[in-house]
Amino acid sequence: MSSLYDDIARGLQEAMAYERGEGEARAVRRTQRFSAPPQWKPEEIKRLRLKCSMTQHTFADFMGVSAKTVEAWERGRNRPSGSASRLMQVISQNESLLSQR
Repeated sequence: MSSLYDDIARGLQEAMAYERGEGEARAVRRTQRFSAPPQWKPEEIKRLRLKCSMTQHTFADFMGVSAKTVEAWERGRNRPSGSASRLMQVISQNESLLSQR
């Protein structure tokens, strides 16, 4: 039999032994807490976009939204979703990513 098959079979046996409470296997539980994504002000969004040297259209493509959405963010008509806010936070905290473009 192949090494891959042996690895899978051994893993399956270890999982079944764990479920039965046998063996030395122990599950590890870790808890992570994250703060809420930041609330971006319109001028902060524009500043970040310009720091990235992007037009509204390019920034919109990058963020996975429409150019109208970016325009609305920058004018304060709408606010970025939680995931968009988090992505902008990651970009702003890792300026080295901007220079690699």
